Amino acid sequence: MELEIPEHARIVLPVEEDYPILPAPTKEQIRAMICPGGAFSEEGLARHNRLMQERNAAVERAIRNPYLYGWEPPLWKLVDALVGFITVDQFRADLSIPERWRKCARLLEFLAQKFIFILLMGGNRSGKTEYICKRQVRCGLTYPKADLWTFHENIDMSVDWHQRVVKRYLPPEWGSSMKDTKTGAYISYTVKNGFSDNRLVYPGEAIQTFKTYEQFEAKETSVEGSELGDPRKRPCIGYAADENMPLALKTTLKGRLATRDAVGIQAYTPIKGTDEVVGQTIEGATDILTIYADDVPAPKEGPLVQASGQEGEAVVYFPSRFNAFGNYKGLREQWKSATDREQKVRYYGWPFRQKMARFPRYVDKPLEQGAHLFALDGLPVEGTHYMIVDPAGSKNWFMGWVLVDPWDRRWVWREWPCKRYHIPGIGFPGPWAELGKEKGHDHGGVPGEGAKGFGFGLLDYKNEIARIEGWDDLKSSKRIEEWKDTNGAAVHIRGRTMDSRFANAPSYTSGENTTLLETAGDVNLFFEPTPGGQIDEGVDLINDALSFEEGWQKPEDGPKLFICEECENIRFALKTWTGEGGNKEATKDPIDILRYILTDPGICYREPVSRGRYRGGGYGSRAGGAGRSAATTKAEKLKRKGRK
Repeated sequence: MELEIPEHARIVLPVEEDYPILPAPTKEQIRAMICPGGAFSEEGLARHNRLMQERNAAVERAIRNPYLYGWEPPLWKLVDALVGFITVDQFRADLSIPERWRKCARLLEFLAQKFIFILLMGGNRSGKTEYICKRQVRCGLTYPKADLWTFHENIDMSVDWHQRVVKRYLPPEWGSSMKDTKTGAYISYTVKNGFSDNRLVYPGEAIQTFKTYEQFEAKETSVEGSELGDPRKRPCIGYAADENMPLALKTTLKGRLATRDAVGIQAYTPIKGTDEVVGQTIEGATDILTIYADDVPAPKEGPLVQASGQEGEAVVYFPSRFNAFGNYKGLREQWKSATDREQKVRYYGWPFRQKMARFPRYVDKPLEQGAHLFALDGLPVEGTHYMIVDPAGSKNWFMGWVLVDPWDRRWVWREWPCKRYHIPGIGFPGPWAELGKEKGHDHGGVPGEGAKGFGFGLLDYKNEIARIEGWDDLKSSKRIEEWKDTNGAAVHIRGRTMDSRFANAPSYTSGENTTLLETAGDVNLFFEPTPGGQIDEGVDLINDALSFEEGWQKPEDGPKLFICEECENIRFALKTWTGEGGNKEATKDPIDILRYILTDPGICYREPVSRGRYRGGGYGSRAGGAGRSAATTKAEKLKRKGRK
């Protein structure tokens, strides 16, 4: 270091010059302190050496024993409050935590609740794994006879990530091996193989076991009968999981936590979207605390803490910039050319689609926010109604109703079966599909109760169609075969479409060489077959229809496809369907309905305007400003009856 100082002067140089929390001073800063005004100063040298010795000692302590002396971001204390490691009063009084967090009444009220599962969503190098490993070490050191489990994808990932990080947080005097018969402690660790038998026994006989999802799915490890957490029921992370935890494992572990009031934590980076557990946790989540992200494109505000739609569950987002050791500057340089959404995923962990789902442009938020959902009473008055059917063999038919407005926008306002509406003789059907893993592929959901056959025949389906559309013949004495929608209906349907594969298949009547299309016509239920076309073509059209300009106001700038908030099966399919499961993928049927709506050239706006059962002007300019109109008496009665 070239400084104009006497040769006898001894300068203390910095160690670990690039240590992020205590960065080393530059040569210019050292020169300015030792030689103020360009002249050497003994006082300046002494001051520099004293400060540098203190800095070097702090850095060496933190490196040697990060458990006691390592730096922690304020966000960790927020998660600590959710787990119960600190009280709400301690959180509020901690001046190292941002004032906005400490004074947020909604957050403080949320922290006071009891949680059984916490999801940590984070960007690249945001410190999620560091948190779960360090806090489980804390539980092992603090709670005698505690039982702790730590999960990763496979044993190699466990050794390279979890076991390596856990070893770093153990007291340095333990070394790589220790056996203490008095305290029950046992440690045997190598960098190559991790802990012996993938197990660590702390003094006091707390045990931390490293497990994998591969073992669970191959049934090589059992999770039954174990009680996770602290026997004295103090706040404890009973299990910590990284990345793609199977939904079945989470469900099983929930029972293992309950006995000791422990908490489960999963860390996840949604680079490829979300898996089943994450999708279930963030479904219906509401923001408790948000953060402004000035380093990503608009919209710049996003969640930091969320209340999950699942009871007793919370979501905390770990922004990469909060981790001083994550080299955020380098991360931004690496991904500066990425898409807006990918930057938000990699920097903040904000997810935009389920894992491998095919509709990344779908935003499951209300139309008022410039997205794709509308309330039923917000259906435009002006438009042409169509009905689409996707029949199936052993499953129920899946049916959808859509209105096409003058801007050629599709408003899907009803589905059947629908979780929200009672079916006479059946009751409220369950979901068409739900989260889970199917044989042969692990995305797209599994069949729900709503898909399982009700034993309906063609006339049963006709009765349901007539009931939903409010046919006048419902109250007549005519045989159901004679009912016609042309005799009057609350909703005038311009055309009906049926999947061409089933439309041209043999009918239900054995021995007759007729098609389902012809059989339906014989009972005055008339359909046209859907046009052909590849699935990928339909997927592209759906994505095109879902696309919109941020902050759109004019109809031509917004989406061309809207989904009623009550159509929960279609909404779930848009977030879940992957196409990897072929014809057997559980969420395929609702997606087929949307494909037919967009690929059939006959489904379009036509004059004269047909006035449907559901009225309402939408949401100002976003919906086209159609204006509200009172519904007919008959339509209102049907609407009230349907809601009951």
